[in-house]
Amino acid sequence: MKIILILLIFLFFSAKSQEKLDSTKSKKIKLNQLDTLKSSFSSVLTVERDRNYLYTYPPFPHPSKGIIKIKTYWDQNLPFTTDDIEIYNISGQLIKSNNTLKIEFINNYSGYVVWNASSFKNDIFFIKIKHGTEVKFIKILVL
Repeated sequence: MKIILILLIFLFFSAKSQEKLDSTKSKKIKLNQLDTLKSSFSSVLTVERDRNYLYTYPPFPHPSKGIIKIKTYWDQNLPFTTDDIEIYNISGQLIKSNNTLKIEFINNYSGYVVWNASSFKNDIFFIKIKHGTEVKFIKILVL
């Protein structure tokens, strides 16, 4: 009888220690998951800090036969020039825009992208503006 009682007490305490062990493992798993989330979140923040901004308004007048303007805001920490702008036709061919493209600066972070499309035939064009990590495509209809 004493042996059975001792066995029951032993089994009871070993079950309790197993519960404590499982609880400790669960806490360690939760801490590992928390560390993973924390590192993922900090890497997302790092990526967000590395990005810059570029905002564009719709072109006007649209459709157009002559001069087209696009109001643009960019990151003032990066230079913004006409080298950042390309024009493509509907077939995807890069159009040489010799002296037809310019930027009218309002201040050091905004201005107008101005394209004189009067010498181009009636077609649909895409203006690609690349500034740092950001890229915008704007559809233009020339009549």
